[in-house]
Amino acid sequence: MESKREMMANFPLLPVTMVLVLALSSLHLATSHPYSEAYSISGHQPGKGKYTAEIYGATFTQVPGNQPTKCDNKYYSDDEKVVALSAEWFLGRCLKNIRIHSKTRSVVAKVVDECDSIHGGCPRDILRATPAVWKALKIPYEELGHALVTWSDE
Repeated sequence: MESKREMMANFPLLPVTMVLVLALSSLHLATSHPYSEAYSISGHQPGKGKYTAEIYGATFTQVPGNQPTKCDNKYYSDDEKVVALSAEWFLGRCLKNIRIHSKTRSVVAKVVDECDSIHGGCPRDILRATPAVWKALKIPYEELGHALVTWSDE
């Protein structure tokens, strides 16, 4: 059994150890990917299965207020089949094709941008698509934002 003197000699190590543990866990949090929280909240696993999303209209053309796309710093015409995915799905899908299914049609589109659902730039679980995509899916303009689609990695 340790004497009081021996226990007191080891006591200063406890605060130092706690500071080191806190510093290391803070370092881990600072280097974690910012979207890891979104994955755990949404329950989606990137690259696995099919996802249900609401489809919204989008334009990726060079007009005032539009920024170039996040994946390749370009602008795309409304005739090209490209999409922006909400943040919880975007990670790892830059410039990859996905297959989007409506009730009666399907189309392949390229992921070129992110819709920031983490910081309130758009709703969660959405897919913003050019007119070429939603026309190929036969989704009327009036239904955008309400039409449900499913999509999967191509």
